[in-house]
Amino acid sequence: MLYQLIYTSRACVLFDAEALTQLLTKARTFYASQHVTGLLLYSEGHFLQILEGTRPEVETVYALIRQDPRHEQLQLLGQGPVPRRAFPYWGMGFCELAYPVWAQLRDTLPLPGQVAAPYSLSLRDLLEPFVLHPITRE
Repeated sequence: MLYQLIYTSRACVLFDAEALTQLLTKARTFYASQHVTGLLLYSEGHFLQILEGTRPEVETVYALIRQDPRHEQLQLLGQGPVPRRAFPYWGMGFCELAYPVWAQLRDTLPLPGQVAAPYSLSLRDLLEPFVLHPITRE
């Protein structure tokens, strides 16, 4: 059974292009070893990430994320079983959003704990109108 987890967090310090590249390089390598796929959005210190894989794999990754001192204010939006991966070919897709776009997206997100598993699959559709730059599918 596949499992999906969605969270938001805030960076303790703004990430520049080099810091984001380093973060993605390490994350993609580790996620691949854990068979976890998903999507990471970033906007001026704000993260939204979707992780998917088996429950133990996703929980392993999320446990490490929760311990990462580079961010705070983690809010778990939802987690649960899903029938299939929403991002099957993305080791970790990435997109940086302009802040006004992020604010608009944030206002459409459900409150923490209100995301049901079927909703999580439609999150990809929810995100598409907000993505200004192509998502890197690595």
